[in-house]
Amino acid sequence: MVAEIVDKTGRQGPRRGGRRTGPALRGRTAGRSNSLAGLFRGGEGSQTLQTLLYWPASFGGLLLVYGVATWLPTLMRGEGYNLGSALTFVALLNLGGIVGMLVAGRASDRFGAPRISAIWFALTAAGVFLLSVHMPPAFTFGWCSSPGCS
Repeated sequence: MVAEIVDKTGRQGPRRGGRRTGPALRGRTAGRSNSLAGLFRGGEGSQTLQTLLYWPASFGGLLLVYGVATWLPTLMRGEGYNLGSALTFVALLNLGGIVGMLVAGRASDRFGAPRISAIWFALTAAGVFLLSVHMPPAFTFGWCSSPGCS
């Protein structure tokens, strides 16, 4: 069904050897080049290292989101903030994350995804560390909602 829609749009697939391969989903090479095992084959253009590094990075990102959504209110209450402020931190952190990902996407297009991803993870780590320091709520609210730090 998807191939039929692509055929109707006339969208062309990626270039190979200076010529188009035809519609994007037509003419797969027996599913071999698009398989999971294809990521681990050696040779020119091997993506083994990138694949192996992507998995723990994705896991770490998901663990961070889970930890923030689940434990941040409890940790902030332990630091002396009231429940309303702790829940506001979580909401602002998530809103800042949404805006941050939009900004990071544009920056990645311009400066390259690996560089921007490294910067974003470093800023997020700094943001999480600063949440462990008891600061005035206004400063913490501002930090939590800033793109790149949440």
